[in-house]
Amino acid sequence: MDTESLRILDYFSILEKVSDECSSPHSAKKLKISKPIAERKLVRDLLNLTSEWRSISGNLKLTFDRIADIESIFDTAFEKAQGITPLDLLFIGQMIEMFHETKTQLSRHESDYPVTWSIVSGVECREDLGKKIKKTVERDGSIKDSASSELARIRKAITSQRRHLSQKTKDMCEKYKDSLQENFITQRSERYVIAVKTEKQKYIGGLVHDTSESGSTVFMEPFELVQENNSLQKLQRDEVWEIKRIIRALTEEILEARDVLTEIFDVSCYLDFALAKARFSEKLGGEYPEEGELSLVKAKHPLLCIIKGAEKTVPLDIEFPKNKKAIIISGPNAGGKTIAMKTVGITLLLSYIGVHPPVSGLTTIPYDLHVFCDGGDRQSIEEDISTFTARLKRWNMIWSRSGQKTLVLIDEIGASTDPAKGAALAAAFVESLVKKGCKALATTNIVQLKVVAESLPDIINASMDIDTVSFEPKYKLTMGVPGSSYTFEIADKFGFPRRVTQRAIDMMPQDQISYESTVEELKKTLQNRKYLEEMSEKKMEEIETKLSNLRKLESDLENEKKHFRDNLIKEESAIISQTRKKAEEIIKEIKESKASKKSIENYRKEFVEKTTSERNKRDRELKYGEGEKVFIKKLNCHGEIVLKDKNKYLVKTGKVKIFLSPDDLAPPNDKPETDKKTRVILSRDREFKTSIDLRGLDSDTALEQLEVFIDDSLLNECPFVTVIHGIGTGKLKKKITGYLQKNKICSRPGQPGEGGDGVTVLLLR
Repeated sequence: MDTESLRILDYFSILEKVSDECSSPHSAKKLKISKPIAERKLVRDLLNLTSEWRSISGNLKLTFDRIADIESIFDTAFEKAQGITPLDLLFIGQMIEMFHETKTQLSRHESDYPVTWSIVSGVECREDLGKKIKKTVERDGSIKDSASSELARIRKAITSQRRHLSQKTKDMCEKYKDSLQENFITQRSERYVIAVKTEKQKYIGGLVHDTSESGSTVFMEPFELVQENNSLQKLQRDEVWEIKRIIRALTEEILEARDVLTEIFDVSCYLDFALAKARFSEKLGGEYPEEGELSLVKAKHPLLCIIKGAEKTVPLDIEFPKNKKAIIISGPNAGGKTIAMKTVGITLLLSYIGVHPPVSGLTTIPYDLHVFCDGGDRQSIEEDISTFTARLKRWNMIWSRSGQKTLVLIDEIGASTDPAKGAALAAAFVESLVKKGCKALATTNIVQLKVVAESLPDIINASMDIDTVSFEPKYKLTMGVPGSSYTFEIADKFGFPRRVTQRAIDMMPQDQISYESTVEELKKTLQNRKYLEEMSEKKMEEIETKLSNLRKLESDLENEKKHFRDNLIKEESAIISQTRKKAEEIIKEIKESKASKKSIENYRKEFVEKTTSERNKRDRELKYGEGEKVFIKKLNCHGEIVLKDKNKYLVKTGKVKIFLSPDDLAPPNDKPETDKKTRVILSRDREFKTSIDLRGLDSDTALEQLEVFIDDSLLNECPFVTVIHGIGTGKLKKKITGYLQKNKICSRPGQPGEGGDGVTVLLLR
């Protein structure tokens, strides 16, 4: 991929935005000169690395702001022989410490971030050197006392000597106070002196180091202080030499570790790149593009995402149809043709350096395409070439370097020369690229090129859509149909003289006008077809949703039915157990009391006859069979038994099915006399919900709404519904429970996942 192609596709502008996300200016500087490489394994590793760092940035506290400018330090210190400064040592030590912290944290997540760990695991940390530098250099670049025992001894001696000199100078000031201009201690040339009146200096033996501006004061070093000052300066020289020795020793260690430190620098910059690309990918809302044929789904140009915002940028869908190697995009000016072309190119280039481009997760791209691009005005007076000549030179370069793994992007192909000849040359050039195995994508508005493209089997026309009423671009691509430039319509929109545009229309060749009209009709037909397909898909989705809801309702019904049956079995078992226990107690009482025949007869009546009565009653209750006609007392209408379940009947009347007890039914001939005729009207026109919220209502209003809700639920054949009453003081819940018991409506408390004590589930079947 040559530099010119990268420039045309805005690669360097986007790379500048990526480099802004770097923690260190040194890694940002290196990132700016990086170029994409189309190698499958490398691209996959880079994309995986970015995925890992999108996760790392949210889970681990890692930063690379302490990367030292190793290349510059080594160049100054060794190549230019200027040596390493304490500040250089400080920066190197901080980088070693940073890398050690990074490696330590990543070592705890080897399996989570395998690509990152494979990069850092083999790099030596040189923690020993980092600790030594930290022990030696302060944060301001000065050398610590702990750098060596000798330095600590010298600095202790210097402090002691300064204290001694300070006291001795005070003594001198007291001794010569009558000759002093001012009674204070000062230094000249790092030697302790006293301020003496000029006319009194002859009374004090010593060395004059300085004179005041007025000449009235001389700064003298009395002979009594000379030896003491000499001792202090010797100690200071010893300190300087010891510091130089310490730095020299550390410099030798750094020189020995130069390769390791360079590797730490390179890896740190590389990881900072990864972090920057992860941050940039997050800003774009980027997705990992899987490897496959070139198919962009909801792709957006990164610069537009940054300038306008991702949510305001219209996405692009584009892929090469089967058996097609080239796409010719036409359409109105400012309609998005160039942006579409650039979006394809920059999506590939960003992916090749590991940035997740702003696309849908359904996007697939080849990991090994070389991208060449031509666009813009290449005219040069200095080089004595026209726009067309410059383009021919570039086309020649592209043709010579392209092959099967190449994508060629050309903006406004065929322009800058005679339209007919330019179209023919452009078509021949695209055809030659296709025969070499390339893929090509070009933009144009030359009618002849659109016509030629229709006749070539490997090339397909495409168009950028426009609103034919407002003539505003939609930035949507339609495959298979060429687009119109809408030159005259857009000219009218921008206030161009109508008589001029009308004259231009009159001058247009008739065959070209007919072609444009045919294309427009075809495009409208395709758009209508696409609209119908979308509506059909939408309807299918709605049907699928309803089917899914019905399946869930059926599953929930089965669960409720099982739950209801389990409760009945438990109740029945409890009744049998209690009866058996009572019988045993009676038998025991009979034996113990040696009961008479009369008492035994009484017990027989109490149990045998009662049991017989209950059995007869139950038999009477369940006397209706499936398919029998019955009279429904509550509704004052006839129905048919659909199902007999325990002590309940499922009765169908009209289109409604209702669970009823035997007491609610009568034989069809036993219809009771009524004073008035009652007609039941069933309606299911309203949209029905399986829950009702009664919170905040007074008791009377709540019960009125509940009664209507239960009637609707029965009409809609709901097996169970939910009543939301909340917890609060419990007053509303108590009223609702009383109502349900009075009307013999089966219910249970809500489960934790359903709302708990704040809801009651009604079992209507």
